[in-house]
Amino acid sequence: MAASALPESRGRGKTTPAGDALHELLYEISFTYFRLQAAASGRGAGELTAGQVSMLRSLAREGPQTVPAIARARPVARQPVQRMADELAARGLVAFEPNPQHRRSRLVALTPAGRKLYARIERAQRAAASRIAGEDLSEGRLKAAARLVRTIGERVLEEVGEPRA
Repeated sequence: MAASALPESRGRGKTTPAGDALHELLYEISFTYFRLQAAASGRGAGELTAGQVSMLRSLAREGPQTVPAIARARPVARQPVQRMADELAARGLVAFEPNPQHRRSRLVALTPAGRKLYARIERAQRAAASRIAGEDLSEGRLKAAARLVRTIGERVLEEVGEPRA
């Protein structure tokens, strides 16, 4: 984000100990998540990339979407998302469907094979997460942490000017 886009009241370029700690926390969360996803997805994902698994997850949880909508949610450029969708379609995991809202921007939707594969990946990821949680990380602590990260995510969206859906 460009410094000029920050509100004047926030003080450009200034850091705080809490901000530094948040930065470290977000790094650790993303690094840990992608390691878990790679480890669990490798077991049964049929050599899908993390991005492809992420696209399957979005479609499984949110339903059919356009490529531009998928790209905006990440946020990444539309072209790599289109390539991923094309690769997944070639494997029979997604299909392009007519979009009643826009004739030229088709919807990407999971096929039955895509749903089945994603369910297998999700089970592997949840099983890995359960092993990692072990006995000492309680459900309550983890749910509290999830709420904290959700709040941080909402604030990030506010900072960049995108309201949370």
